[in-house]
Amino acid sequence: MKIDKHKLQNSKITKVAKFILTSAPFALLLSIAFFWYEMYENDKENDKMISELKNIEQSLSTRYIGIFPNYLPQINQLLLNANPEKPIIIFEDVLYYGIVSTPNEFKKMINHLLELSKECKITIVYYDTNQRIYRRYIRESKINPQFYTEIANETTKLRQQYQHRQFPKGQNAYSFADSIVSEKYFALSKDQNFEKTIKKYLTPLYNPATDRDSLFWRIDQAKTAPIKKPMDKITFYDYLSMYRGITKELENAFRQHNIELIPINEYLVMSCWYNDNKAVLAFPSKYSTDEIGFYSQDHIFAKYIEKMLDGVKNQVREN
Repeated sequence: MKIDKHKLQNSKITKVAKFILTSAPFALLLSIAFFWYEMYENDKENDKMISELKNIEQSLSTRYIGIFPNYLPQINQLLLNANPEKPIIIFEDVLYYGIVSTPNEFKKMINHLLELSKECKITIVYYDTNQRIYRRYIRESKINPQFYTEIANETTKLRQQYQHRQFPKGQNAYSFADSIVSEKYFALSKDQNFEKTIKKYLTPLYNPATDRDSLFWRIDQAKTAPIKKPMDKITFYDYLSMYRGITKELENAFRQHNIELIPINEYLVMSCWYNDNKAVLAFPSKYSTDEIGFYSQDHIFAKYIEKMLDGVKNQVREN
């Protein structure tokens, strides 16, 4: 039988195969490939195979679900279908995960958690506001070592320069030097997307027609007050004030609903949302603003996540 290569390249089977290649073990794909050609000329068989391949992809214990923020709907689906008899465990760098990129999904996530807290044990491990800023350097150093080295060297030099100066309560040579360097590199890092990002922060979350609680109104006040000024006047401190304000509102709301909060200062190797052996996992990618998402029902991941939480709790107790 002579194969039309152009037709084959554009067939449904080939497109589906390319899709599955990103999410299935190679050995499985190899076995599927042997009967491609037999199915090729029969449209009904093609449709049947597409359906079967999709079923296989959905049944895999771990599969790729996209780059941030495209996997946030899967997080909300996991929370929507959560088993309230099992705990929910979350590791994330910030409590306001997705607030700018996908504000509607962020709101759904918060509402799900507040509702689930009535009958489910929820624990969230996250960076405190300052650590989120400075620990990000660790990730940046893997992506752009030269830029990070400049920051680290300049910070070290300033810390030494100001180590004998007297500072107000709550501040020291380290925090003073860090703030100076952060302001400098914050200004240098502004790009053509900065204005667009600011506009997203200024966009209201609160909708009086649908939001019964004023939480999102309070978050709006926290995130807009520090940055409601000309673009060239916005500083790193304004950003830090905004992050602190949003975090405080969410911390207060979560604690009122008996959600356990554990702020940490260690580097998170991944973010995850876990319940009853099901998890959405997000790993840092080459680019600092992107994370790669996976959905998993693998019991090995489940044990790993539970051990991570035990380790964090033990460390907090020791400190």
